[in-house]
Amino acid sequence: SQGYRSDVDARTVAEAAEGKIPGQYQFTHDVRQCIVELHTEGTLRYFPTPLDLGGLGRRLEPVQLGGREVLTFSAEDALPILCVHGSKHFWERLSWIADIAELAQIPQGVDWEAAARRARELGAERMLFLGLHLANDLLAAPLPETILQRARSDRVVCKLGEQVHRQFWSETRDLPGLAQRALFRLRMRGNVWEGVRYLLRLATAPTEEDWSDAGLAGRFSPLYVVLRPFRLLRKYGLGLKRGPATDLARYVPTPPWIVERMLALAEVGPDDVVYDLGCGDGRIVVMAAKRFGARGVGVDIDPRRIAEAQAHARAEGVEHRVKFMEQDAKAADLSEATVVTLYLRLLGNARLGQQLRAQLRPGARVVSRDGQIPGWPAEKREQLREESGDAATLYLWRIGDTPLAGSEPKEMASRAKTAPG
Repeated sequence: SQGYRSDVDARTVAEAAEGKIPGQYQFTHDVRQCIVELHTEGTLRYFPTPLDLGGLGRRLEPVQLGGREVLTFSAEDALPILCVHGSKHFWERLSWIADIAELAQIPQGVDWEAAARRARELGAERMLFLGLHLANDLLAAPLPETILQRARSDRVVCKLGEQVHRQFWSETRDLPGLAQRALFRLRMRGNVWEGVRYLLRLATAPTEEDWSDAGLAGRFSPLYVVLRPFRLLRKYGLGLKRGPATDLARYVPTPPWIVERMLALAEVGPDDVVYDLGCGDGRIVVMAAKRFGARGVGVDIDPRRIAEAQAHARAEGVEHRVKFMEQDAKAADLSEATVVTLYLRLLGNARLGQQLRAQLRPGARVVSRDGQIPGWPAEKREQLREESGDAATLYLWRIGDTPLAGSEPKEMASRAKTAPG
């Protein structure tokens, strides 16, 4: 009723009835460019031991937000929760460390012994001290000397802190491979046995990605536990070497019927050159060549996706009309493109906005699935839904002789930061 669009569809409801409960339900306001996520117990899988939700509820505290008094977690509960979240994502964002640094300085103060006790009850004591160590090391957050000493006396905390510190100062942003991810998670627990148990649970507990990757039902559902490690291996690679980071969006294949509608909305024809940024297995440019007669260029940072796309083009007999480039889309030359297709996060679209403005010629079209470009008024918007439950919202923009109306790039980036990634 407030104008938010839900990603809950018939398929989500059917999967929930089978016990496949998503970790979150996302709602998007297309005008305000705001995202609201309602989380379920599926989110709690990264906590080493179950959260005491009743205790959390009894300890809620009032804060002022938007002129109203609302309830939120106490600082002693919020600190371990935020540190588990940061550790889950390998502390890849400085903003998560900034949250810890700010919370440590609230006017009413923090009961540090209570925070440490809550973290210990969660099996997340090392995660808490890693977050606090990073907040002090990177952002000079003032912490009690006793807390700093406890963090610094743990050699594993210091080693993990050095690893996170290096990633922020690295000239390239890479994605940790499966072995690196496993080692980090092993070391986040207090001892080897606890680490192994934690790692095995995370490696075998199915998620939404597993359900969408392999549609198993009924008596075959237990196979998700077996298939999940292989999906993780395919996604992250094996060795200790870090792979390329996908900072625009994670790879999620687009159903062929949505691909076809995206190309039709852009009025793709034989004279067009279609660029797909984040091309995955190349299905958009392959269909553009085979069904619409266009030339196509796919750009993806992941070499595994590029190999899949090239094999797909050969299988469909259009390898002479398409090419694929292993490259960061933010560095791609788009000057020959007459059509650009996107299926990225809101922040990913925002990061590409200035590049699209600068490089595309008048008359070029941009079509996006499920994401606007902040500050760009769409020429067309089309909502799609299939009987199977699959749904999408498509947006079309056309480059004119004058710059598109809307926010300047700096404003766009600022607005995009309000959306969680």
